[in-house]
Amino acid sequence: MEIPITIDSREPAEFIHQIKSISDKRDIKTRKPIFKITVDALKIGDFLLNNTICIERKTADDFISSIVDKRLFRQVEDMIKQYGHANSYLLIEGSLEKRMQWSRTKISRESVYGALRWVSEKCNVINTTNTVESARFIISMAKQSVKEDNPQLPRMVIQKPRENETDIKRWQLAVLQTFPKIGVSISSNILKYYGNLINFFNKIVEGDIPEFKMNNKEECIAMWRKILTEEIKEMI
Repeated sequence: MEIPITIDSREPAEFIHQIKSISDKRDIKTRKPIFKITVDALKIGDFLLNNTICIERKTADDFISSIVDKRLFRQVEDMIKQYGHANSYLLIEGSLEKRMQWSRTKISRESVYGALRWVSEKCNVINTTNTVESARFIISMAKQSVKEDNPQLPRMVIQKPRENETDIKRWQLAVLQTFPKIGVSISSNILKYYGNLINFFNKIVEGDIPEFKMNNKEECIAMWRKILTEEIKEMI
């Protein structure tokens, strides 16, 4: 099964070519392509990996200018609203310090680093040095997006939200991902399918089998049901 990577059509042609070149790999056993690259107009973000992980890419120059015209804040808010904190990434390419020295945009360091701190509290922030490193990061994240179906890949688990977090969906995803075999994409599918946690818990206990695809589904559901129903006679 090919891992889908959708690239926004407004990305530079040279960078799109770079990603296609780096992702041009084939499965050792099947000899089939590992990735399926699609270039399309994305409403949110610049890259959508496996229909799950969203990445907004900005050069250091663009990051600074997007603070001034306030695009940055709207883009980040839209991204986390659609994909959640754990699945949203802001990729900053290049050195902010160097760009602040040469940038014609009049903005203080305090404003730049204040905006960076705000973003880091909202979503994941990655800094790369050049386009090659950015392309490799995107391909690496695409691989991680399917680790639930491939035990050889590292599993990416959502971090526990801060205690003052008000985004209920982030708490719901965090709870779901404490269950075995539930990672980023499966937890998102569960919320889409059941609507909330209580529906999921009740239906699993009742013996419901959800329609979305996952490996060893019945075995996993049996384990989830056991976690939800088994009585613990001795406290640890």
